[in-house]
Amino acid sequence: MGRILVRPMRALSIATVLFGVPCVAGYATAPPPIEIPTTITQGTSVRVPFSVTSSGTHDLELQYHTDADTYYKIFYAKLLGKIAGTATLFCDGRTLKHELPTGWTRPWGPRAGRVSTVIVRFRAQTQKTYVCSLRITHLPLGLPHNALLVVRYVTPHFHPGNRVYELQ
Repeated sequence: MGRILVRPMRALSIATVLFGVPCVAGYATAPPPIEIPTTITQGTSVRVPFSVTSSGTHDLELQYHTDADTYYKIFYAKLLGKIAGTATLFCDGRTLKHELPTGWTRPWGPRAGRVSTVIVRFRAQTQKTYVCSLRITHLPLGLPHNALLVVRYVTPHFHPGNRVYELQ
């Protein structure tokens, strides 16, 4: 009986080393996300400048800090999917315009104290200043006005099927 259990456990250990360790190592080398407090209101535009610390692929997110009760209200009512407007990135005369909602939420879970929607995945370079212009035409009731614009470095192989956009 002990022999039967040893082999699956050994296989599980090998799988963890082969697949889990490189994934964790990728997260260990990723720079911390840039979190910029911003206030969004319906019918107005906000411009948020930022620079990245590592060249490569980044996710631009609109994120909310929540308690468990607010998390459930936002996530299960799908309020992030009801935001309407445009997000435009500017850098060195190039732009990238993306329509909201994107339908891409990132549910951190009620214990994490945050919920977010990914606006766009794009390529960025260090030593450049980017400006994100958010124009919100519809902000659902129940969604706070205080949010974070988050720029998160995407490690290789993290959701590789998602399209990466370039500023034109």
